[in-house]
Amino acid sequence: MDHASIVNYGYDIRAYKNFLDPAICQVLINKFEADERKQESPQSEGYYNNRKSIELRISPLPEWNDWDQIIFKKIGSTLNEYYSSYRVGIEYEDEGYTICKYNIGDGVNFHWDGGCLTRLTTAVIQLNSPQEGGKLIFPLKNLEIKPEQGTLLLFPPTYTHAHYVEATEDIPRYIISTWIHIKPDGQRALREVTLPGL
Repeated sequence: MDHASIVNYGYDIRAYKNFLDPAICQVLINKFEADERKQESPQSEGYYNNRKSIELRISPLPEWNDWDQIIFKKIGSTLNEYYSSYRVGIEYEDEGYTICKYNIGDGVNFHWDGGCLTRLTTAVIQLNSPQEGGKLIFPLKNLEIKPEQGTLLLFPPTYTHAHYVEATEDIPRYIISTWIHIKPDGQRALREVTLPGL
């Protein structure tokens, strides 16, 4: 995990500070802003209409492949630490990476990240550090986490970890997001993260 420092908030919520170097975060933000393929997040009805952001799914894009692989390998090694207490020895996959920009005044409404039965962990990398707003809030845990550039957050996607994100008031907020899945038996994972038996 290189020089990342770990903050364990309890409830399986963990922050890996210095997961990405600030200079790398800025390079990713600049590359995202220069990419004309980014677009507004799809809007759905009711509960799932929980956010307004500008997004770019980078994993399928050839121009992003080097960065995609760097993030992929770093997250894979970090998962070894995160899951070590569960003594697991099964295969995982992620959904690929999406960079999201939330403009000033745009937050994320109260929700949880479940989605499907195989989704095991939410992963969010903070690419910048807004000073006014932007906190990730878990009301059921009485926990607020301030955004810090380069920090990777891992937490369960279930209703027990329902959360929302404050709108920022000073600068836009940039993140990279993905979800980790248990690899279904007999199916080929598109993006495998194989963890050793511990």
